[in-house]
Amino acid sequence: METKNKKILGNAFSIQMLNKSSTLRFRRLEIEEARGILSDGFVSAIGHSDTAAVLSSQLGLPVAHNRVNVSIEDADVLVIAQLTGGRLPEGAKTLPEGMRIEYWEVKDLDIRDELMGRAEHLEQVARESGGKPGTPSLIDDPAGPVQTLLEQAAFLRKLAGQISDLKKG
Repeated sequence: METKNKKILGNAFSIQMLNKSSTLRFRRLEIEEARGILSDGFVSAIGHSDTAAVLSSQLGLPVAHNRVNVSIEDADVLVIAQLTGGRLPEGAKTLPEGMRIEYWEVKDLDIRDELMGRAEHLEQVARESGGKPGTPSLIDDPAGPVQTLLEQAAFLRKLAGQISDLKKG
């Protein structure tokens, strides 16, 4: 798999998927989130046809049976559909009673992305608070909590930009 910025659907994670030292983020997804990530195209890495059929039914997306080796690059997103509650019976097309699928997003954690995500969160909290007293803040500031949150967000964005500049140079 040589394509950059891939979206991959798999049913397991292995350290063999990494081609370098990495810091990964595992985030549990609701089925709607998983469907949204995969809806504009993905590579299936589902090695069993019954599992692919069940996932197709559950996600409402065509999931191919595809036995491939997966290698995660920097900007790739891996969605893991983790079957729990036993083994899928031969010929299953739907999930048997007592079994469930948990969806997980696995990404190579880029500190720049993390900083930008935290900045967006601070800006959202500042917008939603409207300057109400007691708004959460990382530091005390006589200018008020909303201004502090916005300043903190601006600082994180600036730091992310500096990290990008260092990586380029």
